[in-house]
Amino acid sequence: MPTARLVARRLQPELLALTILALITRFWGLLSPRAVVWDEMHYERFAGAYFTGTYYLDVHPPLGKLIFAGAAKLLGISGAVLANSQPAPLLRVVPALAGSLLIPLVYLLLRELGSGRRTATFGALLLLVDNALLVESRFILPDVILLFFGMLAVLAYAFARRATGAARGIWLAGAAAAAGIAVSIKWTGLSALGLIGLVWALEFFRDRRGDWRALARETALLSVIPVAIYLGAFWVHFGLLPNGRAGELKMSNSTRAILRGSSVGEPASPTSFASSFIELNREMETINEGWATEEHPSASKWYTWPIAKHSIGYWNQIDAEAGTERWIILFANPFVWWGVMFGAIGVVVALMRGAKALAPRRAVLAALGAGYLLNFAPFAFIHRPMFVYHYFFALVYSVLFTTVGIGALAGWDGDDGSFWRFPSASSRRVFVGVAGATTILFLYLIPISYGWEISAAGMLHRRWILERHIGVSPDS
Repeated sequence: MPTARLVARRLQPELLALTILALITRFWGLLSPRAVVWDEMHYERFAGAYFTGTYYLDVHPPLGKLIFAGAAKLLGISGAVLANSQPAPLLRVVPALAGSLLIPLVYLLLRELGSGRRTATFGALLLLVDNALLVESRFILPDVILLFFGMLAVLAYAFARRATGAARGIWLAGAAAAAGIAVSIKWTGLSALGLIGLVWALEFFRDRRGDWRALARETALLSVIPVAIYLGAFWVHFGLLPNGRAGELKMSNSTRAILRGSSVGEPASPTSFASSFIELNREMETINEGWATEEHPSASKWYTWPIAKHSIGYWNQIDAEAGTERWIILFANPFVWWGVMFGAIGVVVALMRGAKALAPRRAVLAALGAGYLLNFAPFAFIHRPMFVYHYFFALVYSVLFTTVGIGALAGWDGDDGSFWRFPSASSRRVFVGVAGATTILFLYLIPISYGWEISAAGMLHRRWILERHIGVSPDS
């Protein structure tokens, strides 16, 4: 089926509803609080540096900060505001848009993987009502932007698998570009390209062995484009930041001299760029390694992430006289995170027992399982402070894995003629019950996702699932 017709077939009413709800939840009250929240100060300052030309050193590649700087320019946010870490809530529209588009993207990906409308809706809804993803989508932070482009790369590759001829090449190029953007924001974005490369290699040598011209062409697309984007981000970065200050950079004198030698907006020479690029990437790696001895009160161990054990307090304001509190806390919807974890275990058990309903989904489940491991297992070997939001990529893959498996086992992938025509009453009850429970808990936690004013008693009612290290006094 041609790709255009395939996409049109996916445009169902529930997709429109999910998209509207995603936009509403991510953009509602986006400019509040008018304060610098959590790590917004870092990303504002980095983006502001591109207005002043003052060089900075960060542990991550520069594209995420360049995106924020470009958006600030378009939105009329001054460099002085950003450079001095003053509130710039309008810049939150960038992650909010990425977080909103992630929801319909997941729906389309599930459909492209062979799931029915009900299954795709279920999976997208789980991410829509996750409070942690909601919070991360509403502040000047790069993680949801990274997540969007990583999953966009996977969706583009899924489209490429069905396409032929020039259309396949276009979708592969799109997948490579999205993956290149992801890795140019944070190195963890490399997992998207890794999964695509793994699946592509297995399928190519299974189905197209001997087509050496296609092998060379597609290998070039999947390798050259991401590398070009990664190099290009640094090229722009160096060109916009020529003014290094002595004592501020953890870089060699030679690299600092190279950076000072370029005028604003003028890229360095190829030789200068190559040496600066290599040294800066080494510095980034060195800083990551150096953080192994650092501690942070909101950090958490990688093996605690699936159960969302450690929340993070992003912002708070307490009015002792009025007896009210306002909190913004990166806290997961337990029904989503815990439910997906147990659901995934159930799907694995069903696979091991040879469930017939899962037979057509084995390859898809294997790929999604590999995606989960690529985005979770490497953190076991990283010793720097890490945070629960590092689990977002793995969370999305676990939702995809569990949704595909449960959808097949529950019979949700059957006739799509009527969305509510479930194969049995029990199947409908599972769908409605889980979707309803997760949504209710999402609404229950919304005050601490949006920073709404609530009473001390209202905060206390929610404390049963909160960690003390977010700053809530155990005696309050």
